[in-house]
Amino acid sequence: MQAFSNLVYWGLAYFPRYEVLVGAVVLENFCGGLGSSAFVAYLMRLCDRRFSATQYALLSSFTAFSRDILTSPSGELAKAVGWPLFFILSFAAALPGLALLPWFAPLAAPPEKA
Repeated sequence: MQAFSNLVYWGLAYFPRYEVLVGAVVLENFCGGLGSSAFVAYLMRLCDRRFSATQYALLSSFTAFSRDILTSPSGELAKAVGWPLFFILSFAAALPGLALLPWFAPLAAPPEKA
């Protein structure tokens, strides 16, 4: 849903109205909250109970580091291609990650170890 919320901003680029802006911000924040919750659950699933605090801290810091590094050039990209195409590209950039979801986070939980 986070990827689809970028398409609302694409629509906002063509229909610059206050109501569309409010809807886009509300939808993005809602989808961001869902994504953050799912990501925290995924990280906790990866962590061993004995070392969960350390492992979670390391995994979340890697995420924060990559988020800061990867978003740095996004302003220049938006300036070069324009906002509508930028939001389409940001949606398209999420598609490979969505395609990998069945392997990294399958819906069916593996059987518990005895």
